[in-house]
Amino acid sequence: MLQGKVSSAMRWIGSQSTSVLKVTPTVMESLKEKHPSPATVEHGSLLSGDKEKVENVIYESIDGDLIELCAKRMGGAAGPSGLDADGWKRILCSKQFTAQSKTLADNIAYMAKKLCTEHVAPQHLEAYTACRLIPLDKKPGVRPVGIGEVLRRIIGKAITRVLKTDMVKATAPIQVCAGLSGGVEAAVHGLRKIFEEEDTEAIILVDADNAFNRLNRAAALHNIQYVCPEMATYLINTYRTPARLFVSNSNEEILSEEGVTQGDNCSMGKYSCSLMPLLEMVSLKCSENSVTKQIWYADDAASGGKLRDIKEWWDQLGEIGPLFGYHPKASKTWLIVKPEFIQKAKDMFPDINITDVGHKYLGSYIGTDAGKQTFVEDKVKEWMKDIEDLADIATREPQAAYSAYIYGLSKRWNYVCRTTPGISQYLKKLEHKVKECFIPAIIDRAFGCQEIYRKIFALPIKEGGLGIVNLSLISDLEYEYSCKATMELTEAIFQQAPSYIEDHDKLVKVKDEISSARKDFFKGKRSEILLELDQNQKLQLDLASEKGASSWLSSLPLKSFGFVLNKQEFTDAIALRYNFTIKDSARKCVCGEANTINHALSCKRGGYVSLRHNSLRDMIAELLRTAGCKDVTTEPPLLPVSGAHLPRGSNISDGARLDVSARSLWNPLERAFVDVRVFNAQAPSNRSLGATANMYSFHERQKKTAYNRRVIEIDHGTFTPIVFSTTGGMGREAEVFFKKLADKMSRKTDQRYSEAMSFIRKRLRFDLLRTTIISLRGERGRSNKEASKIAELDINLEPQI
Repeated sequence: MLQGKVSSAMRWIGSQSTSVLKVTPTVMESLKEKHPSPATVEHGSLLSGDKEKVENVIYESIDGDLIELCAKRMGGAAGPSGLDADGWKRILCSKQFTAQSKTLADNIAYMAKKLCTEHVAPQHLEAYTACRLIPLDKKPGVRPVGIGEVLRRIIGKAITRVLKTDMVKATAPIQVCAGLSGGVEAAVHGLRKIFEEEDTEAIILVDADNAFNRLNRAAALHNIQYVCPEMATYLINTYRTPARLFVSNSNEEILSEEGVTQGDNCSMGKYSCSLMPLLEMVSLKCSENSVTKQIWYADDAASGGKLRDIKEWWDQLGEIGPLFGYHPKASKTWLIVKPEFIQKAKDMFPDINITDVGHKYLGSYIGTDAGKQTFVEDKVKEWMKDIEDLADIATREPQAAYSAYIYGLSKRWNYVCRTTPGISQYLKKLEHKVKECFIPAIIDRAFGCQEIYRKIFALPIKEGGLGIVNLSLISDLEYEYSCKATMELTEAIFQQAPSYIEDHDKLVKVKDEISSARKDFFKGKRSEILLELDQNQKLQLDLASEKGASSWLSSLPLKSFGFVLNKQEFTDAIALRYNFTIKDSARKCVCGEANTINHALSCKRGGYVSLRHNSLRDMIAELLRTAGCKDVTTEPPLLPVSGAHLPRGSNISDGARLDVSARSLWNPLERAFVDVRVFNAQAPSNRSLGATANMYSFHERQKKTAYNRRVIEIDHGTFTPIVFSTTGGMGREAEVFFKKLADKMSRKTDQRYSEAMSFIRKRLRFDLLRTTIISLRGERGRSNKEASKIAELDINLEPQI
């Protein structure tokens, strides 16, 4: 988690935990069985006719910028070379290597275009196509997982981004795994709609034997030239000779001679395109009166209709499939039948599994309500065990556990909610476990009796919550959103449309509508919560909802970026967010006042108010230097007024200083001055101002009254007051300032503006958060003013024996 590798971290949690098998002769034999020798090519499996000519200009959008973008978004372990995704990301994206990174990215782009347009000698690509092979424990059995070279994965990602439209055009809507947005969800919705159709008697869920490794490679490379010629040259270059697979933790080596190579991120596109002739041939071989509706997600085939038509489709698939390297496995195939046809199905399909209850499909469930209930309850049991494991971790590392929940664990059940209707009542046990086990662990306090805070924590982070949603309240809503987002594709599957073109603009519009509906839903929940809160709690929720105030919560705990909080810091940060009492702190401050959060943030003893201010000042100066500003100075003196007439309230004292100055921020060589103020919104003097916007305006006006005209007229510069609240929000002037800073930084470091702005917010927020937490627990000196101080003792005058 401290490296941002959420998926890798989640493999150690609960139901998804796995382990690497020791490479024994038995394991090695199993790996070899899963990587068979090449099968012969049957004439009936090869397409013929004129090939479409591909213009090389379509690959021109593969450039250095695209390679850099793909490297930034790449993750995972290293291939045989030992250089993992983080290493490549550093080489291609780090400013440390200056122009050399850009040159390398341009050359990789040139290599990608060459692989797409020219046939390259296979021996030159031997290292490029090699992979590591890891035997995972399948419990029981062996699951081979390949890890390709990161360079191959970067190039493959760039190529699939450019050719996504072509792959979708070649496969959609019947084959939905080649890059369609929401393809897997549409497959589930489409098959459920087919099953619920009045004329449908059954649906069949087909599983193939060792599907990806038994695909007939020679036939696939021939047919891909007709199905998706844009991908053909690249796939021929990378697949026409066997790839070397180096088995981890051993000296063994296996050749990948058939199927698609483990560790190649173009493999799904190749597989889906390669099976299109099979899909079409099976349909053509069925009689004219046969009406079945089929849907494929990679090797997971499904078909629905009348039993006699499904039988014919199944027989044709078993006869034609092996020609393409697709071998249906009857023992793992399921027929879901409507109850009135169960006996007829048993007579017609003696070799496959038959049920009138339902069965799992692509991580969801299709069938009766009773079967769905059993499926969801079994899932809930797994998830509850996962939550218990995370809660145990939270007792030591609450920040890591929280991030794992938000960005890992919750994704597991979110998919089930989006693809399975009417399951809210089955998720109440999961909600109880979250409420009574996980939340108390991450906030380190008894919580179960406070229902109002459970409602607050269920709000999105930007709305002042923790993003720990109540699944039993939103599962049905998420299902509706999924159906709406995939409506056109689902309908194309149901109607068995001959082609499907994804309307990107319309899809973006639908997603925006869903996003707005989701925001409105949670804003409604927030409004209901506000009715139950007192004025102090309302103010605290408003402060937690300010832009930037929650960036420390939404950030991964990245150690290299300084975004990691220890247990006490994280729980104190939660207490600050919701104005809880601080655990294990003194009841009285050394100044004699009650040691509440509000007092600790305002008390001058210990120098923590100055520490908070000075730390932000130094951070802003460092950000200005990073953005390329010149002559960056902390505490710059202002020029003497020398009798000039300034408005009332202006600071006219000689030796007046501001916090930071820099040149070339707003205009070339112009000097920009900023002054920082951090205020405690819960202090009585600030609460009397009313809304939080009024607080920021008040403090900005104070600063501008004191310095704005003096800086403009005497120093001929610009002045910006940077006003923060202790909860992390900032004033309007500060927003404008940091947006300009992010713009300059993005140009200087060749980053996206959004990434630069996000980085600035996070750095400022973590810096402010740490200094605020320090003020809660920092030593403020002895309460006995008469006690001797070490600093006052002269050690040289100590009597000697």
